[in-house]
Amino acid sequence: MNSKLNSILDQLSTITKRLDKVDLLSEQLSNIEGSMKTLAADNIDMKKNIRIITEDISSLQNNQNRMDQYNRSWSVRITELPTTAEEESDPFHLVNSVYEKVFLPILTGAREKNIIPRIPSCEQLLERAHVLPASKAGATKPII
Repeated sequence: MNSKLNSILDQLSTITKRLDKVDLLSEQLSNIEGSMKTLAADNIDMKKNIRIITEDISSLQNNQNRMDQYNRSWSVRITELPTTAEEESDPFHLVNSVYEKVFLPILTGAREKNIIPRIPSCEQLLERAHVLPASKAGATKPII
């Protein structure tokens, strides 16, 4: 009888341990479900934020395009003016070169004919300049 009781107690102990494991697994599953709900809510919030950011980026791009178009209305395209590698790589050097080679002779002529009271400096006349790619190999590159 004693051995039957020990056997029953061993089986009962095994069942109790397994039930404890089931309880622990149930608790872990409940924690995972809570985490999943939190992640799902965070995901929804992030999607909303991404949508807002995307709209902001689109608006900024539209503003940039409008500004670029406005700036183009004040731009001058210069063609057939050879440039050096230094001028192409250094916008400040290019601005000075364009001023000296293109605008200064025109302004000097206008000043000599009393069309303008004084010759504006390079900084007063030109904001920036850059070289565009050549349309054909070996052709001079236009300057904006």
